[in-house]
Amino acid sequence: MNERKELPGSLMEMNSKEFIASAEFEQEWNQFGLQSGLSREEYRNKKRQKLITKFSEQIKNAAQKAREEGDALDKNRKEG
Repeated sequence: MNERKELPGSLMEMNSKEFIASAEFEQEWNQFGLQSGLSREEYRNKKRQKLITKFSEQIKNAAQKAREEGDALDKNRKEG
């Protein structure tokens, strides 16, 4: 019974998020996408690829930092 009460709220929230995302993309498309000379699909794909690359770099950098910090801790333990 509880699930029934939550379902409409979840659907409303999901639809609201989709509407907002669509409106934000439309605004971005009008400001930047049209000037790019790309189709909407090409623009979305290029944006997606940029985000994937950015996230991958952030993960790689965070992993490198964690390794360096772990190495420093290991060195301190051995010296101490």
